Amino acid sequence: AAADLVESPAPPSLPPTGPKSLRFLAVGDWGKDNVGEYADADGMETIASKIGANFTVMLGDNFYTTGIHGDAHSPRFEKTFENVYKGTQLEHMNFYVCAGNHDHLGNVSAQIAYTQVSKRWKFPDFYYGNKFTVPGTTTTIEILLFDTVIGLGNTDDNADPMTMQPPGPKDPPSAEAQWEWLEGAMAASTADYLWVGGHYPVWSVCTHGPTHGLVKRLKPKLEKYHAHYFSGHDHCEGHINEGTGVEYIVTGAGMECCYPPKHAKSNPKGSIKFWTAGPGGSSYQKLPMVMKSGFTSYYVYPDYMQVVFHAHDGTALYTTPKIMPRPKRAAE
Repeated sequence: AAADLVESPAPPSLPPTGPKSLRFLAVGDWGKDNVGEYADADGMETIASKIGANFTVMLGDNFYTTGIHGDAHSPRFEKTFENVYKGTQLEHMNFYVCAGNHDHLGNVSAQIAYTQVSKRWKFPDFYYGNKFTVPGTTTTIEILLFDTVIGLGNTDDNADPMTMQPPGPKDPPSAEAQWEWLEGAMAASTADYLWVGGHYPVWSVCTHGPTHGLVKRLKPKLEKYHAHYFSGHDHCEGHINEGTGVEYIVTGAGMECCYPPKHAKSNPKGSIKFWTAGPGGSSYQKLPMVMKSGFTSYYVYPDYMQVVFHAHDGTALYTTPKIMPRPKRAAE
């Protein structure tokens, strides 16, 4: 209800982009070939150029509505990705990709194989990790991308479409292998910042709401290993912090904004720090503008990092407080 509208803090200025910093973008739920996607890609180019972004993370639902049909030479790659995310900065950066529920209605293997075709599409396997060093420093950030659909099942397979929860994995042994990989990779990480990315959110305010399987299985791992999580799936943007030291970022507005805030009360009390929801982002947080779509940008320094939420044209809507590096772990 309108009475629930939270005043948005004054639009922030972007964090500094000095030589000893790493900058990147993230977006989910993007591949629709529509006005929202095109506007968002333009905004991403604007911000990427402004901050000198190093790469982008794509958090699933890369090809609506039923993924890629055909192989790595499907015309959709050109039409929906190559010809859309362009400009002086985006054309020369890597895009690290994971799959969403819509991708799994088609051939995800074709998206993986497309890594061999494209100069900038990086999707080597269903789940994988990358470590990046902040230029001019020894500070590192590790990003582990995993497949929440393999892990929990496809929400599109529910007999009852009103059941928003994934129904359980289609292939339990593959799901367990992935969960084991994730636990092992998190346990082994020595990075100063550890982020996990997947399609389904842990917590969310919008239509899909929290993903119970991730609250049960992923949340304890994030807390144990001092990691943070970013995701899409709900077509909105938001920041949740429930006081456990884990930051939860939802950035699923790559082609439209926004789903209604049906689950505002399904998240831990007092945990919602910022949220766009409803038509144009208007029904949870008062925004300085109407959003068609949106994305996030990330700024990593030796002593802290921050995340900025953007509307489709690059307008900065909200910046997280400083996120501190992980405690140094004693050599095992």
